[in-house]
Amino acid sequence: MEEDGRVLGGVSLRAELDRSGTLTAARAVALVAQVAVDLDGLAADGGLRSDIVDPANILLALDGSVSLAGPATAVESGVAYLAPERVARTAPVSSATDVYSLACVLSECLTGQPPQAETGAPVVQNVGPLVPPGFNAVLARGLAVRPGDRFPGAGAFAVAARKALRDGDVGTVAPTFGPPPAQQNFPSTPGLAPGAVPYPFTVPVAPGTPMPSQSSADYRRVTDPLPKGPRRQLWITASAIVIAIALVTALVVFMPWSRLGVSHDSTGPAGPDPVTELPFDHPYQPEGLAVDADGSVYVTGEVYVPGAVGKKPRVLRLSPGEQKPSVMPFDAMSIYGVAVDTRDGDVYVVADAAVWSVGRGFSSRVQLPFPTLNLPRALTVDGLGAVYVVESAGKRPTSTVWKLSKGADQPVPLPFPDVASPSSIAVDRTGNVYLAARVEGGEYQLFKLAPGAVEAVRVFPGLDAEVIAVDSAGNLFAGVRSYHAVYKVSSATGEKSKLAETVPFAYALAVDAGDNLYVAGSDLGSLQGRVFKMTKP
Repeated sequence: MEEDGRVLGGVSLRAELDRSGTLTAARAVALVAQVAVDLDGLAADGGLRSDIVDPANILLALDGSVSLAGPATAVESGVAYLAPERVARTAPVSSATDVYSLACVLSECLTGQPPQAETGAPVVQNVGPLVPPGFNAVLARGLAVRPGDRFPGAGAFAVAARKALRDGDVGTVAPTFGPPPAQQNFPSTPGLAPGAVPYPFTVPVAPGTPMPSQSSADYRRVTDPLPKGPRRQLWITASAIVIAIALVTALVVFMPWSRLGVSHDSTGPAGPDPVTELPFDHPYQPEGLAVDADGSVYVTGEVYVPGAVGKKPRVLRLSPGEQKPSVMPFDAMSIYGVAVDTRDGDVYVVADAAVWSVGRGFSSRVQLPFPTLNLPRALTVDGLGAVYVVESAGKRPTSTVWKLSKGADQPVPLPFPDVASPSSIAVDRTGNVYLAARVEGGEYQLFKLAPGAVEAVRVFPGLDAEVIAVDSAGNLFAGVRSYHAVYKVSSATGEKSKLAETVPFAYALAVDAGDNLYVAGSDLGSLQGRVFKMTKP
């Protein structure tokens, strides 16, 4: 327990940062997202807490929940976490000041210090090679001097941070968001994973609706009591109505399209493919997914580790017949992709800017002879045991796809075009290499490099695939988050069909020896991972 006794069995973010210095980007974003939910919910209720958004007041419980300290125990934020208009007392507390304070917290989680120069002017740090460069753009907007130049609410800031984490770089696309959500603290909702929030969303407001004035008297501090008597009852009733409207709006806007009878392909609705959710117990942000010849499923993500504070990146393995995954003995600051050589069972992991061979069952740990990688995300192994890994442009002038043949002492770059952010790679049985990547302008494109070809060509334009996998027949599977769906593209005809529903956001795909498809991802508004098996789609 913390010395001030504010959170049973847990610690404050201040204590965690003092101990570890920085957090992984994935963990920092997950933490900020939970605080943003509280802030936007309080903002909708008229309570703004930017005067206490400070690592000392962000509490990390042992069950993984993150919360702001209550009014009885909160300490006032230091000046390093206060927006310029609050320091100068030129404007009242607003959603924009919440955004500024939360951006300060995220910056410290990533860099180890709050973003304030000695002069008091905001400074956007270069957050380093293991953190996507898009965070600079997100922090720059969150720390803008003028309140109107910041994100409209804490939730919008958290969404942009998550996009920076997933895409590797959002600097080329200016995020656009609607007004801040009306309320984020929802009870359990049918159809959503535990803890999932249907978010972000907006509540329609009729044109000409009068909005509250911006005088300081219109803002209620978190330490102020709620109004009493009939006024209190009216306030609670009005809040309940807003929550109900927001919830209905969210369900209508974000319900998977196939449930609403809307299809975005010409092949009709999803077929009756049997789908089973695997018992992975919701690892945060599952980045990698692989299946070995015995049917064991490997997933990378953040989980609780005995003796550690908060979640840590790990590799999980679920063997056939097990009801709970095992945490594999592999410790790293950041873990992304995972792949398995189905011939000998060797497992490969992308972690801490390198690729590691961990043998069968994680019996060894050997770094493969790749150069120091910039933002490596995905890797795969072909039928001959060659390892492929993709890295984003950063310190190097271009993005690179590397191939390391079995037993080779150095990798070779493959002739793929330079793209903003490679996201997924797959190799079929004939040696065709497929790359999914985000290009300039934010669109996702798919490229194919045939055996012996001198350059890759773009294939299946308009598919917008972010994650991919291939089966033994060469059929391509593509996770398309813009459509909240996974598609199958026939190798024989090129025809695409939408598969049965799993999760709206697919982060990784894999195919086993029996051509069963596995999907790892999360629900809307949630960072909690879910893993599904689809029998021979």
